[in-house]
Amino acid sequence: MKKAIRNGAKLFICGCLFFGIQYGACAEPRVGIVNVDQLFEKYEKTVQFNAQLEKDVSAKQSERDAKVEDVRRMKDELVLLTDENKRKKQDDIDEKIRDLQKFDEKTRDELSGKRDDYMKQILVELDDKVKAYGEKNGYDYILNGRLVLYEKESKYDITDKLIEEVNKDYAK
Repeated sequence: MKKAIRNGAKLFICGCLFFGIQYGACAEPRVGIVNVDQLFEKYEKTVQFNAQLEKDVSAKQSERDAKVEDVRRMKDELVLLTDENKRKKQDDIDEKIRDLQKFDEKTRDELSGKRDDYMKQILVELDDKVKAYGEKNGYDYILNGRLVLYEKESKYDITDKLIEEVNKDYAK
């Protein structure tokens, strides 16, 4: 009796494995590949952020140019002064140059921080959108194109579809 139960259990396990293998061979997983760089660059939110960042950089550059022009003007005035007044004027120029250096550093840190924060936010948002797209469209796997070393055909590339989807969602 124990032998019959063991043989029955073995037969059951073999049957499960056989049917499991057969099922697995028939059901090909749905795979998509995404060029994340392209998705990021063509996402309308990224495009708008880059345009705003360029405006911010331009405004800071105008402010910097005014400070540089002030230093140049002061240096031009320096040659017309007496020695005693030159020392005082040079001290003022040195102070303006230090202020300009501080401004440059502060601006660089501010703009870099803003860019980094926004990039992180957009990448997290895109990650969520890719997952939602995969679930909505029945994908088993969506791979980052950077990590795919070889692809026989580009039939798995869904980058353009995703760009269209995320921009459509963003427009709402």
